[in-house]
Amino acid sequence: MAELHVVAIIKAKEGKEAAVKEAMGSIIGPSRKDKGCIRYDLFEAQGAPGTLVNLETWASQEDLNEHMKSPHLGAAFAGAGDALDGAPQIYLLNPIDVA
Repeated sequence: MAELHVVAIIKAKEGKEAAVKEAMGSIIGPSRKDKGCIRYDLFEAQGAPGTLVNLETWASQEDLNEHMKSPHLGAAFAGAGDALDGAPQIYLLNPIDVA
């Protein structure tokens, strides 16, 4: 089974960047311990303060599904609450073979 690569883009409302960074930063450690987590890294886009990009790699779709139901993920989004500028954009990626 191939690894599953995910990009999640989370935007903070202007002036609420610190709250969103804190909430999303709180899930890095617990998420890295989730079953099947291969990579879980959070970045902020250069030139776009408050635009957070999470790069994830999971061993399987089932592992990602379990992560999406995890208490730490739910708590982080609840904590970010109205500081979020819309719903996160989550993309599951398919590799392109250029060989």
